Amino acid sequence: MTETQPYPVIGIDDTGIQPRLDLRDLQEKPIQFSLFIRALRKILDMTSTDVQDPDYMNKPNSWWQIGAIHGLPYMPWSGDPNGPQTPDPNSPWQGYCYHGSALFPTWHRALMLLVEQAVVREAIKIASDLEAQDPAARKEQWLQVAKELRFPFWDWTKAETADEGIPRIFQEAETKIVNPGGSSVPVQNPLNHYRYAADPGVAQGAGYMGQWKRTYRWVDNGDNPQKEMYDQAAKAFSQGMDLELEGSTIPLKPVHWLRGKVAGLFQYPLTLQDPSYGPNMWGYFSNTNATEDQIYVPVQIALPSIEESHNMVHLDTGGNGTMSLNEYAAFDPIFYLHHCNVDRIYAFWEYVYPAYWIEDGWKNEQGEIVPFHIDANGNFQQDPSTSIGHTYPLVPFRMGDSNYWTSDNTRSLWVTNPTKKFYTYPAIKDPTTGVEVKVDVPYDTADNTVREKFRQALLMEWGSELHSALQTVKNLSVNLHPQHRNLLLNEDQGVQRLRHFVVLGKLPEFAFSGSYRLELFLRPKQSQQTSTSQSTVQVVNSISVLGRANPDNCTACKDRRAAGSHIRGYMPLDPRLILHLLSRLDLTQLPMVTNLDWLTVLIKESFGTRLVKPDGTVLAAADPSVPAQPNETLEEAKAPELTLHSHYINFEYADSESADSESATPTVTFGTPVHHGSLGDKSGWKVF
Repeated sequence: MTETQPYPVIGIDDTGIQPRLDLRDLQEKPIQFSLFIRALRKILDMTSTDVQDPDYMNKPNSWWQIGAIHGLPYMPWSGDPNGPQTPDPNSPWQGYCYHGSALFPTWHRALMLLVEQAVVREAIKIASDLEAQDPAARKEQWLQVAKELRFPFWDWTKAETADEGIPRIFQEAETKIVNPGGSSVPVQNPLNHYRYAADPGVAQGAGYMGQWKRTYRWVDNGDNPQKEMYDQAAKAFSQGMDLELEGSTIPLKPVHWLRGKVAGLFQYPLTLQDPSYGPNMWGYFSNTNATEDQIYVPVQIALPSIEESHNMVHLDTGGNGTMSLNEYAAFDPIFYLHHCNVDRIYAFWEYVYPAYWIEDGWKNEQGEIVPFHIDANGNFQQDPSTSIGHTYPLVPFRMGDSNYWTSDNTRSLWVTNPTKKFYTYPAIKDPTTGVEVKVDVPYDTADNTVREKFRQALLMEWGSELHSALQTVKNLSVNLHPQHRNLLLNEDQGVQRLRHFVVLGKLPEFAFSGSYRLELFLRPKQSQQTSTSQSTVQVVNSISVLGRANPDNCTACKDRRAAGSHIRGYMPLDPRLILHLLSRLDLTQLPMVTNLDWLTVLIKESFGTRLVKPDGTVLAAADPSVPAQPNETLEEAKAPELTLHSHYINFEYADSESADSESATPTVTFGTPVHHGSLGDKSGWKVF
């Protein structure tokens, strides 16, 4: 059956504004969790009655149709029958999705509205049927519970992610749900995988995925998967470095890097000297290509992107599986719980920074407006390098009036917003100050004092490690020579200032077929370097490139590679790591580190870099201490560019007693950065 009318994305319009919950919290609500699982099973076509329906896969709210919007098999979404029915012939990328684009947050918000609408409406239908049949369901108010359901998020920034990796609920083939009256029954778990309703096609360069009949994560054998290696997925989130300082062990795990990348989003200044440069800030926040687009930076700070932490979770979750390639990723159910968390972070960011918006383009140094563009691959709807702005249609999602959603329509979750989304997120509360950030509650955005309180609460939520690092450096640096202590920490008029180093990277987008990441690792002391191997390195941060399988199958992609298309990344170095570098110097080396220049030399000499596939397979390395096993030199066009920077993090406490308390909450601000030059060079990389 072919759809003839658009499937409007209007949200759950008759149920009020309800919170999207962390999946862990949803599991604590047995009836609501059971309705979510029942509805998701129906959408994934996992019940026997649906399998017998040959038209189900063509319904716009089926998993097959929703998953295919993002990538393969490059077909028109059945919910937009009046839109284009064949991919743009000039676009190498023929999925609808936007990556490396100023539309990345807003387009994916519209996608999440579609998924939420499909699942919750199904849950409401299920609950309505149950109440009609079972008095126990009526007594337990299953229908009301269904109306309060919203699509959950997976909060991968929580500390427990370091212990569990991908949460257990995604790993289990079966899960238990409750029936009216309280009895429970095991069912096939729709969060575990999706079995394709049809052949999604082959992404050249990842042919083994084209042979799969279902989605997988971290498989043991790409050509013939027998099991998913969730122990390896757990390592992706937990295997970093354990610092040994003065008898204490301080874990620096990938989850901590993730939190640092998210916390960096709230280091953006609240105001600009010239507010008309607000769209420039949106350009840097929204995607990883702002540097590539040569967007002028109106402030002197490192500006991370929400897309970078998004990329990292894709690779950590997928390994050599579905989530690691854009072509297939959106068929995996975990994709949407991941993107729901990305949308949650975006919601808090736009709440604090409402003036930073896409508008009609960014402003260059001459004061001219320069349009944003979709990336040079184009997509299903548009030619490469099409100009975009705040009113640009977010194809293929249509509203109730049949017009396409725009970024303006997706903007803001305020209850007063004229375009209702009917969802919110649980408030984030600073446990010390009591300040709560509620993304649906309007406030006077001209009151920078209020905005600063909100920003501080969010910095405490995702950047609490900075305060811990300050206390550690204060306590342990007393054993350092005063000149070394002053390089890391000093006080200025009652404000404690901690120097924070950041490595910024530019990675060639198409250096390899598919996704890859750069890992920054600590080299052993010189006396131990002969034993270094690529399997034993201690990784301290990374930058992920979420790619497509084979850019060589399109002319424009090859042109972008030749032109040097890059993805930017942000790697904050924990200040305790710098303290560790100083602590392992011997007596002959200590006198050499006399100023900031010498400290940066020490930092540059202490780290190596390597490029790896999402499953950890080494592609190339730039570390002279690694045994000479590689057989060729990496092309310079494929080598990353890394630069070292530092700035002061200023901690201002209410009084001197608070400054010595680990439970106190300071006001955190950020100083002007210092550029310390390149970290390594583009020559000397070896291919493995």
